Formats: sequence, C-alpha cells, structure tokens
Amino acid sequence: MHDDVTEIYNIVSGSGTFVTGGAFASASDRTAGISGGASRHIQAGDFVVLQPGTPHWFSKIDGSITYVERAFTVKK
Repeated sequence: MHDDVTEIYNIVSGSGTFVTGGAFASASDRTAGISGGASRHIQAGDFVVLQPGTPHWFSKIDGSITYVERAFTVKK
C-alpha cells in the first residue's frame, strides 16, 4: 500500500491471483496477506490500476509472472 502513489501494472507473461482492498492481516508483517480484499485471477494482457492507499499483493503466482509497473506520485 502506498499512500501517495498510483500504480499501473501491465502483465506481460504468466498469471496469478492478485488481491486488492481489504486490510493487511498484520500491521507489522505485510507478507501475512490481506483479509477482506477482492481476489482476481490476472494473466498476460491484463492491466491493473491501483489508486493511492489501496492494499494489494499477489496471493498466488502460477509458476512465474512478469509485469511492468508504472508508479505516479500524487501531488498534494
């Protein structure tokens, strides 16, 4: 989660399950996952746009995944 960054993921190859929203299961260990988020299967050709403050993580990667990420800082 990034409070001041909009992220765009372009999935180039591979696939996996991407979770957005909800809340981190542990504030001290973000690798513990997200509870209450929305899970989506993403694959090559997909784009994901994340607004600032959106919790997100890959809960499962099917072998491997390659993506290009573009991050934009929000000016306040």
